[in-house]
Amino acid sequence: MGFNLISFLGGAAEGGNKRFKQIQANKQAANVTAEERQWQLATEDRADARSRKARRAAKKEEAEGLIGTMVALGMDVDAARSVAKNGKGAIAVAIKDLQYGRENGKDISSLYTMQNNGTITGDQLAEGAKVATLSVDSKAIMDMYGPVPTEYDNHNDQIQAISNKQLALDVNTPEGKTAYDSLEVQRNKLYKDLTDIAGAKDTSGGTGDDSRKFSEGTVKSAIQVELNKQLQFAGMSYDMEKQIIVGIQGDQIGANIAGLNTVKNLRAGTASIKDPYMTDTLNALESDSLKNVQLAASNKIFEYKKQLAAAIKANIQQPENIIKDIPAFGKNTRNGLRIGDIIRYPDPNTGVLILKVFTGTSDNNNFVNFVAGN
Repeated sequence: MGFNLISFLGGAAEGGNKRFKQIQANKQAANVTAEERQWQLATEDRADARSRKARRAAKKEEAEGLIGTMVALGMDVDAARSVAKNGKGAIAVAIKDLQYGRENGKDISSLYTMQNNGTITGDQLAEGAKVATLSVDSKAIMDMYGPVPTEYDNHNDQIQAISNKQLALDVNTPEGKTAYDSLEVQRNKLYKDLTDIAGAKDTSGGTGDDSRKFSEGTVKSAIQVELNKQLQFAGMSYDMEKQIIVGIQGDQIGANIAGLNTVKNLRAGTASIKDPYMTDTLNALESDSLKNVQLAASNKIFEYKKQLAAAIKANIQQPENIIKDIPAFGKNTRNGLRIGDIIRYPDPNTGVLILKVFTGTSDNNNFVNFVAGN
């Protein structure tokens, strides 16, 4: 069926399932006396606190070691700490760049610099605003490595080499977007080659099923690259080493919509190749993403209702309604909606209220049903 895709958007799924797991835990706790439960909670809290402290200390020590490596390779310490905030994947790319530069007599540290965004005002200084941000000269780094070599044993090796370069780019910058698009042209040519190969066999160099065109590594890297790009558009990124989403900040709906866009784009780009492994993997990612969108939307409404009830009880200002009521659903419903908006309308036949999430994918998943009623 494919590798474990839950790890791609697992953080979102865990957030969506949290309330349901809590319900199950509450039922089990009902069989324990209040005194026993109090003692149990106190013991668990102490154990959790010790565990969290140990994990924080280990992560800090590891991060400081990696920052030290980048500094030793010539990077400014502030730039190194800024790179570290983007996760191990970003650190690995930076260290690889620095090592490559040192081996080839190039000063790569100058391509990772801290720059101020505009003029610092008095208010910003008073508030201690951190206006210096990391600037990476992606084009210069791409030029340093040169074009993707064509002397590979097979198409899969070359596609994965392109993927590795794309993962290091920030598509929200003009330079990064230009470099990404240039590499994407090369990737699409390779896809076309695979389509044109008569009775194409597994180009991974292995033996066995002649219907396979992609290796497992090619499928996985293709999804990582596209998912990272879609997450960057939503203000996030994908840490390929930890297999977690960086910068999600509670936007589980947005993260999983990135998964749906990944499926749509890769299906369009690889459909002609008809690779069963790619097909099964994209189907699994689509299923996971849809479920996670539904869970996240349901949890979002649950939290809104809880806040609304608390505001009414306290006689304070009520939170803004997160549900957009519309009279009917039609082809123009998307007009004026933002990605992630939740709409509600009555079923024209039964009158039962239907809830949908707008994803903006412009395909069959453009609106995702997640609950009826309420």
